[in-house]
Amino acid sequence: MNFNLYRTWIIAGVALLAVVILFYLHSAGLIRPGLLPAPASSDPNARVAHVTATTIPMETQVVGSIESLVPVELSSNVSARVRAVRVRAGQRITLEEILIEMDPSDLNAGVAQARAAVAGAQAELARSEADWHRYSALYSRGSATAQERDAAEAAYRSARAHAQQAEAAVAAGKSALAYATVRSPVDGVVVDRMAEPGDMAMPGKPLLRVYDTRAVRATFAVPEELLKSIRPGSPVRINVDAVHREFAATITEIIPAADPISRSVTMRADLPAGAGLQPGMFVRASLDVGRETVLTIPRGAVQTVGQLNTVRVRTQGSVELRQVALGREIDQRVEVLAGLNGGETVLLEPSPKPNPVVH
Repeated sequence: MNFNLYRTWIIAGVALLAVVILFYLHSAGLIRPGLLPAPASSDPNARVAHVTATTIPMETQVVGSIESLVPVELSSNVSARVRAVRVRAGQRITLEEILIEMDPSDLNAGVAQARAAVAGAQAELARSEADWHRYSALYSRGSATAQERDAAEAAYRSARAHAQQAEAAVAAGKSALAYATVRSPVDGVVVDRMAEPGDMAMPGKPLLRVYDTRAVRATFAVPEELLKSIRPGSPVRINVDAVHREFAATITEIIPAADPISRSVTMRADLPAGAGLQPGMFVRASLDVGRETVLTIPRGAVQTVGQLNTVRVRTQGSVELRQVALGREIDQRVEVLAGLNGGETVLLEPSPKPNPVVH
Protein backbone atom coordinates (compact mmCIF):
# COMPACT_ATOMS: atom_id res chain seq x y z
CA MET A 1 0.00 0.00 0.00
CA ASN A 2 2.85 2.38 0.82
CA PHE A 3 4.51 1.46 -2.45
CA ASN A 4 1.41 2.49 -4.43
CA LEU A 5 1.24 5.79 -2.58
CA TYR A 6 4.91 6.43 -3.28
CA ARG A 7 4.43 5.69 -7.00
CA THR A 8 1.47 8.07 -7.13
CA TRP A 9 3.54 10.87 -5.64
CA ILE A 10 6.32 10.27 -8.19
CA ILE A 11 3.87 10.43 -11.14
CA ALA A 12 2.32 13.63 -9.80
CA GLY A 13 5.75 15.22 -9.40
CA VAL A 14 6.77 14.36 -12.96
CA ALA A 15 3.50 15.77 -14.33
CA LEU A 16 3.95 19.01 -12.36
CA LEU A 17 7.50 19.39 -13.64
CA ALA A 18 6.29 18.89 -17.24
CA VAL A 19 3.64 21.59 -16.78
CA VAL A 20 6.23 24.03 -15.42
CA ILE A 21 8.55 23.37 -18.37
CA LEU A 22 5.74 23.83 -20.92
CA PHE A 23 4.61 27.04 -19.25
CA TYR A 24 8.17 28.37 -19.34
CA LEU A 25 8.55 27.57 -23.05
CA HIS A 26 5.16 29.07 -23.87
CA SER A 27 5.77 32.23 -21.88
CA ALA A 28 9.25 32.93 -23.18
CA GLY A 29 7.99 35.12 -26.03
CA LEU A 30 5.29 37.08 -24.18
CA ILE A 31 5.49 40.84 -23.61
CA ARG A 32 5.10 42.02 -20.07
CA PRO A 33 1.98 44.29 -19.98
CA GLY A 34 2.30 47.78 -18.66
CA LEU A 35 5.08 50.28 -19.38
CA LEU A 36 7.56 50.03 -22.23
CA PRO A 37 11.27 50.61 -21.69
CA ALA A 38 12.07 54.16 -20.59
CA PRO A 39 13.93 55.27 -23.74
CA ALA A 40 10.77 54.97 -25.80
CA SER A 41 8.87 57.37 -23.59
CA SER A 42 11.61 59.89 -23.19
CA ASP A 43 11.92 60.75 -26.90
CA PRO A 44 10.42 64.25 -27.21
CA ASN A 45 10.58 64.12 -31.04
CA ALA A 46 8.34 61.07 -31.42
CA ARG A 47 5.39 61.72 -33.71
CA VAL A 48 2.12 61.79 -31.80
CA ALA A 49 -1.59 62.20 -32.46
CA HIS A 50 -4.62 62.80 -30.32
CA VAL A 51 -7.80 60.85 -29.74
CA THR A 52 -10.41 63.15 -31.30
CA ALA A 53 -14.18 63.20 -31.46
CA THR A 54 -15.38 62.95 -35.07
CA THR A 55 -18.94 63.49 -36.27
CA ILE A 56 -19.94 61.01 -38.97
CA PRO A 57 -23.21 59.98 -40.66
CA MET A 58 -25.16 57.38 -38.73
CA GLU A 59 -26.27 54.59 -41.03
CA THR A 60 -28.68 51.72 -40.68
CA GLN A 61 -28.85 48.72 -42.98
CA VAL A 62 -32.03 46.89 -43.95
CA VAL A 63 -32.73 44.09 -46.39
CA GLY A 64 -35.21 43.81 -49.21
CA SER A 65 -35.62 42.62 -52.78
CA ILE A 66 -35.88 43.86 -56.34
CA GLU A 67 -39.22 44.07 -58.09
CA SER A 68 -40.39 45.27 -61.45
CA LEU A 69 -41.66 48.81 -61.64
CA VAL A 70 -44.20 47.70 -64.25
CA PRO A 71 -45.50 44.20 -63.45
CA VAL A 72 -48.19 43.18 -65.97
CA GLU A 73 -50.79 40.41 -65.85
CA LEU A 74 -52.17 39.76 -69.34
CA SER A 75 -55.75 38.57 -69.64
CA SER A 76 -58.31 38.32 -72.40
CA ASN A 77 -61.03 40.90 -72.99
CA VAL A 78 -63.25 38.36 -74.73
CA SER A 79 -64.46 34.81 -74.11
CA ALA A 80 -62.71 32.54 -76.57
CA ARG A 81 -60.76 29.30 -76.64
CA VAL A 82 -56.95 29.55 -76.62
CA ARG A 83 -55.55 28.29 -79.93
CA ALA A 84 -51.80 28.91 -79.43
CA VAL A 85 -49.40 30.22 -76.78
CA ARG A 86 -46.15 31.34 -78.40
CA VAL A 87 -43.98 32.01 -75.32
CA ARG A 88 -42.64 30.21 -72.26
CA ALA A 89 -41.66 31.38 -68.77
CA GLY A 90 -38.27 33.09 -68.81
CA GLN A 91 -38.49 34.08 -72.47
CA ARG A 92 -37.69 37.67 -73.43
CA ILE A 93 -40.39 39.52 -75.33
CA THR A 94 -40.60 42.79 -77.24
CA LEU A 95 -43.28 45.44 -77.51
CA GLU A 96 -46.24 44.40 -79.72
CA GLU A 97 -44.94 40.83 -80.07
CA ILE A 98 -47.76 38.26 -80.48
CA LEU A 99 -47.97 36.15 -77.32
CA ILE A 100 -51.34 34.31 -77.47
CA GLU A 101 -53.81 33.59 -80.27
CA MET A 102 -57.49 32.83 -79.65
CA ASP A 103 -59.89 30.87 -81.86
CA PRO A 104 -61.69 33.66 -83.80
CA SER A 105 -64.59 31.53 -85.16
CA ASP A 106 -67.27 32.81 -82.77
CA LEU A 107 -65.97 36.36 -83.05
CA ASN A 108 -66.05 36.26 -86.87
CA ALA A 109 -69.62 35.00 -86.70
CA GLY A 110 -70.53 37.88 -84.43
CA VAL A 111 -69.02 40.40 -86.86
CA ALA A 112 -70.94 38.84 -89.79
CA GLN A 113 -74.18 39.00 -87.81
CA ALA A 114 -73.58 42.65 -86.97
CA ARG A 115 -72.92 43.47 -90.63
CA ALA A 116 -76.19 41.78 -91.64
CA ALA A 117 -78.00 43.87 -89.04
CA VAL A 118 -76.42 46.97 -90.55
CA ALA A 119 -77.71 46.05 -93.99
CA GLY A 120 -81.23 45.60 -92.65
CA ALA A 121 -81.11 48.82 -90.67
CA GLN A 122 -79.89 50.79 -93.69
CA ALA A 123 -82.72 49.38 -95.83
CA GLU A 124 -85.28 50.38 -93.21
CA LEU A 125 -83.62 53.80 -92.97
CA ALA A 126 -83.95 54.33 -96.75
CA ARG A 127 -87.66 53.36 -96.72
CA SER A 128 -88.50 55.54 -93.73
CA GLU A 129 -86.60 58.46 -95.22
CA ALA A 130 -88.60 58.18 -98.45
CA ASP A 131 -91.88 58.05 -96.49
CA TRP A 132 -90.91 61.13 -94.53
CA HIS A 133 -90.11 63.12 -97.67
CA ARG A 134 -93.35 61.99 -99.32
CA TYR A 135 -95.57 62.90 -96.38
CA SER A 136 -93.75 66.22 -96.08
CA ALA A 137 -94.61 66.99 -99.74
CA LEU A 138 -98.25 65.89 -99.29
CA TYR A 139 -98.56 68.01 -96.17
CA SER A 140 -97.29 71.09 -98.03
CA ARG A 141 -100.07 70.58 -100.64
CA GLY A 142 -102.71 69.93 -97.99
CA SER A 143 -103.13 66.25 -98.91
CA ALA A 144 -101.77 64.86 -95.59
CA THR A 145 -102.29 65.82 -92.00
CA ALA A 146 -99.60 67.10 -89.68
CA GLN A 147 -100.00 63.96 -87.59
CA GLU A 148 -99.12 61.75 -90.60
CA ARG A 149 -96.14 63.90 -91.44
CA ASP A 150 -94.84 63.79 -87.81
CA ALA A 151 -95.28 59.99 -87.65
CA ALA A 152 -93.22 59.59 -90.84
CA GLU A 153 -90.49 61.85 -89.44
CA ALA A 154 -90.40 59.88 -86.18
CA ALA A 155 -90.10 56.59 -88.06
CA TYR A 156 -87.21 58.03 -90.07
CA ARG A 157 -85.36 59.17 -86.96
CA SER A 158 -85.87 55.77 -85.29
CA ALA A 159 -84.55 53.95 -88.36
CA ARG A 160 -81.51 56.19 -88.44
CA ALA A 161 -80.79 55.41 -84.75
CA HIS A 162 -81.12 51.67 -85.44
CA ALA A 163 -78.69 51.95 -88.35
CA GLN A 164 -76.16 53.75 -86.13
CA GLN A 165 -76.60 51.09 -83.45
CA ALA A 166 -75.97 48.33 -85.98
CA GLU A 167 -72.82 50.05 -87.20
CA ALA A 168 -71.59 50.34 -83.60
CA ALA A 169 -72.18 46.61 -83.18
CA VAL A 170 -69.93 45.97 -86.20
CA ALA A 171 -67.21 48.16 -84.66
CA ALA A 172 -67.52 46.28 -81.36
CA GLY A 173 -67.26 42.96 -83.17
CA LYS A 174 -64.12 44.07 -84.98
CA SER A 175 -62.62 45.27 -81.71
CA ALA A 176 -63.37 41.94 -80.06
CA LEU A 177 -61.81 40.17 -83.03
CA ALA A 178 -58.64 42.24 -82.51
CA TYR A 179 -58.54 41.07 -78.88
CA ALA A 180 -58.29 37.50 -80.13
CA THR A 181 -54.57 38.22 -80.58
CA VAL A 182 -52.80 39.09 -77.31
CA ARG A 183 -49.69 41.24 -77.84
CA SER A 184 -46.97 42.30 -75.41
CA PRO A 185 -47.49 45.77 -73.91
CA VAL A 186 -43.81 46.10 -72.86
CA ASP A 187 -40.27 45.00 -73.59
CA GLY A 188 -39.69 42.46 -70.87
CA VAL A 189 -39.56 38.86 -69.70
CA VAL A 190 -42.30 36.28 -69.23
CA VAL A 191 -42.49 35.39 -65.54
CA ASP A 192 -45.32 32.83 -65.58
CA ARG A 193 -47.42 31.09 -68.19
CA MET A 194 -50.93 30.32 -66.93
CA ALA A 195 -52.71 29.22 -70.12
CA GLU A 196 -52.31 26.34 -72.53
CA PRO A 197 -53.87 25.62 -75.94
CA GLY A 198 -57.44 24.45 -75.48
CA ASP A 199 -58.09 26.47 -72.32
CA MET A 200 -61.07 28.79 -72.22
CA ALA A 201 -60.03 32.41 -71.86
CA MET A 202 -62.41 34.61 -69.90
CA PRO A 203 -62.32 38.36 -69.22
CA GLY A 204 -60.22 38.98 -66.13
CA LYS A 205 -58.64 35.51 -66.08
CA PRO A 206 -54.79 35.87 -66.15
CA LEU A 207 -53.05 34.19 -69.07
CA LEU A 208 -49.46 35.42 -68.73
CA ARG A 209 -47.46 37.37 -66.17
CA VAL A 210 -44.63 39.55 -67.50
CA TYR A 211 -42.44 42.35 -66.18
CA ASP A 212 -40.70 45.28 -67.78
CA THR A 213 -36.91 44.84 -67.76
CA ARG A 214 -36.37 48.55 -68.40
CA ALA A 215 -37.74 49.59 -65.01
CA VAL A 216 -36.86 47.91 -61.71
CA ARG A 217 -36.80 49.13 -58.13
CA ALA A 218 -35.64 48.01 -54.70
CA THR A 219 -38.28 47.46 -52.02
CA PHE A 220 -37.32 47.17 -48.36
CA ALA A 221 -38.85 47.51 -44.89
CA VAL A 222 -37.52 50.14 -42.47
CA PRO A 223 -38.29 50.15 -38.71
CA GLU A 224 -41.04 52.61 -37.96
CA GLU A 225 -38.95 54.56 -35.42
CA LEU A 226 -36.63 55.67 -38.25
CA LEU A 227 -39.45 57.12 -40.34
CA LYS A 228 -38.87 60.63 -38.93
CA SER A 229 -35.31 60.61 -40.33
CA ILE A 230 -36.17 59.52 -43.89
CA ARG A 231 -38.12 61.41 -46.54
CA PRO A 232 -38.79 60.93 -50.28
CA GLY A 233 -35.58 62.03 -51.99
CA SER A 234 -33.32 60.85 -49.15
CA PRO A 235 -30.16 59.11 -50.42
CA VAL A 236 -29.77 55.34 -50.11
CA ARG A 237 -27.05 52.90 -51.16
CA ILE A 238 -28.30 49.63 -52.62
CA ASN A 239 -25.97 46.61 -52.56
CA VAL A 240 -26.91 43.70 -54.83
CA ASP A 241 -24.74 40.67 -54.06
CA ALA A 242 -25.97 38.75 -57.11
CA VAL A 243 -24.31 41.21 -59.50
CA HIS A 244 -21.58 42.38 -57.07
CA ARG A 245 -22.53 46.03 -57.48
CA GLU A 246 -23.57 48.98 -55.35
CA PHE A 247 -26.01 51.61 -56.64
CA ALA A 248 -26.52 55.15 -55.40
CA ALA A 249 -30.26 55.86 -55.41
CA THR A 250 -32.90 57.98 -53.69
CA ILE A 251 -36.10 57.08 -51.88
CA THR A 252 -38.96 57.46 -54.37
CA GLU A 253 -41.89 56.02 -52.40
CA ILE A 254 -42.80 55.60 -48.74
CA ILE A 255 -45.94 53.59 -48.03
CA PRO A 256 -47.92 55.72 -45.52
CA ALA A 257 -48.82 52.76 -43.29
CA ALA A 258 -46.80 50.54 -40.97
CA ASP A 259 -47.02 46.75 -40.88
CA PRO A 260 -48.76 45.90 -37.59
CA ILE A 261 -46.74 42.67 -37.24
CA SER A 262 -43.19 43.74 -38.11
CA ARG A 263 -43.67 47.41 -37.08
CA SER A 264 -41.93 48.51 -40.25
CA VAL A 265 -42.66 50.82 -43.18
CA THR A 266 -42.16 49.82 -46.81
CA MET A 267 -39.94 52.08 -48.92
CA ARG A 268 -38.90 51.91 -52.56
CA ALA A 269 -35.99 53.26 -54.62
CA ASP A 270 -35.71 53.16 -58.43
CA LEU A 271 -32.69 51.39 -59.92
CA PRO A 272 -31.04 51.83 -63.34
CA ALA A 273 -31.98 49.62 -66.27
CA GLY A 274 -29.51 47.40 -68.04
CA ALA A 275 -27.55 46.45 -64.90
CA GLY A 276 -28.48 42.76 -64.98
CA LEU A 277 -31.03 43.17 -62.18
CA GLN A 278 -33.90 40.69 -61.97
CA PRO A 279 -37.04 40.81 -59.80
CA GLY A 280 -36.62 38.78 -56.63
CA MET A 281 -32.90 39.46 -56.14
CA PHE A 282 -31.75 40.10 -52.55
CA VAL A 283 -30.60 43.64 -51.71
CA ARG A 284 -29.13 45.46 -48.71
CA ALA A 285 -30.07 49.11 -48.35
CA SER A 286 -27.89 51.51 -46.32
CA LEU A 287 -29.75 54.61 -45.11
CA ASP A 288 -28.45 57.81 -43.52
CA VAL A 289 -30.56 58.32 -40.39
CA GLY A 290 -28.67 61.14 -38.66
CA ARG A 291 -25.26 62.01 -37.21
CA GLU A 292 -23.20 60.49 -34.42
CA THR A 293 -19.96 61.45 -32.67
CA VAL A 294 -17.26 58.79 -32.23
CA LEU A 295 -13.65 58.70 -31.02
CA THR A 296 -11.04 58.17 -33.75
CA ILE A 297 -7.27 57.82 -34.04
CA PRO A 298 -4.95 57.64 -37.05
CA ARG A 299 -4.73 54.17 -38.55
CA GLY A 300 -0.94 54.31 -38.24
CA ALA A 301 -1.16 54.43 -34.44
CA VAL A 302 -2.59 50.90 -34.30
CA GLN A 303 -0.30 47.91 -34.02
CA THR A 304 -1.75 44.45 -34.53
CA VAL A 305 -0.29 41.45 -32.71
CA GLY A 306 -2.16 38.31 -33.70
CA GLN A 307 -5.79 39.21 -33.21
CA LEU A 308 -5.12 42.00 -30.71
CA ASN A 309 -5.04 45.69 -31.59
CA THR A 310 -2.81 47.85 -29.41
CA VAL A 311 -1.74 51.48 -29.26
CA ARG A 312 0.96 53.30 -27.27
CA VAL A 313 -0.47 56.02 -25.06
CA ARG A 314 1.73 58.78 -23.56
CA THR A 315 0.72 59.42 -19.97
CA GLN A 316 2.69 61.61 -17.52
CA GLY A 317 6.10 61.11 -19.07
CA SER A 318 5.74 57.38 -19.73
CA VAL A 319 4.35 55.26 -22.55
CA GLU A 320 1.66 52.71 -21.84
CA LEU A 321 0.82 49.85 -24.17
CA ARG A 322 -2.95 49.58 -24.25
CA GLN A 323 -5.31 47.14 -25.98
CA VAL A 324 -8.18 48.78 -27.90
CA ALA A 325 -11.37 47.68 -29.63
CA LEU A 326 -11.75 49.18 -33.09
CA GLY A 327 -14.76 49.83 -35.31
CA ARG A 328 -15.22 51.41 -38.72
CA GLU A 329 -12.50 52.98 -40.82
CA ILE A 330 -13.16 56.66 -41.59
CA ASP A 331 -10.84 58.02 -44.26
CA GLN A 332 -7.32 57.61 -42.77
CA ARG A 333 -8.63 57.20 -39.22
CA VAL A 334 -10.30 54.37 -37.37
CA GLU A 335 -13.11 54.37 -34.83
CA VAL A 336 -12.22 53.44 -31.25
CA LEU A 337 -14.93 51.53 -29.44
CA ALA A 338 -13.08 50.94 -26.16
CA GLY A 339 -9.68 51.42 -24.56
CA LEU A 340 -9.11 55.17 -25.08
CA ASN A 341 -10.59 58.45 -23.92
CA GLY A 342 -10.98 61.67 -25.83
CA GLY A 343 -7.94 63.95 -25.76
CA GLU A 344 -5.37 61.26 -24.95
CA THR A 345 -2.09 61.25 -26.88
CA VAL A 346 -0.99 58.21 -28.88
CA LEU A 347 2.39 57.58 -30.51
CA LEU A 348 2.72 57.03 -34.23
CA GLU A 349 6.33 55.76 -34.21
CA PRO A 350 6.89 51.98 -34.31
CA SER A 351 7.35 50.54 -30.84
CA PRO A 352 10.71 49.04 -29.92
CA LYS A 353 10.93 45.28 -29.96
CA PRO A 354 10.41 44.18 -26.36
CA ASN A 355 12.55 41.65 -24.62
CA PRO A 356 10.78 38.38 -23.81
CA VAL A 357 9.75 38.24 -20.19
CA VAL A 358 8.92 35.05 -18.35
CA HIS A 359 6.02 35.35 -15.92
